Amino acid sequence: MSKGDRDLGIMSTTRTFYRDFRIAATRAAIRSTPLEDFYIVPSEFGEDGQTVFRIYVNPLVWWMWASGPLLALGTLLAVSPRRRLAPAPVTVPDGMGLARG
Repeated sequence: MSKGDRDLGIMSTTRTFYRDFRIAATRAAIRSTPLEDFYIVPSEFGEDGQTVFRIYVNPLVWWMWASGPLLALGTLLAVSPRRRLAPAPVTVPDGMGLARG
């Protein structure tokens, strides 16, 4: 796989068949960066050896996972008990009392 003139490495997918369980498992190739996740998923396998691959590009997935702890911290801060101000006693000097009517 390459981007422009830069080689990004090899992406490989696998398909395994577990005979004891009679089930097949497919493993996708994933390349994750802060800007996007790039997936290559083998989806159809023909008898003649041909394979159909599905290609997915999901932008900004890394940021969704990175924002999870920030969201949890904000939630804890929002629901945490806050200090309340106690009313302060007010003293009125003599001669400056409130008028009574």
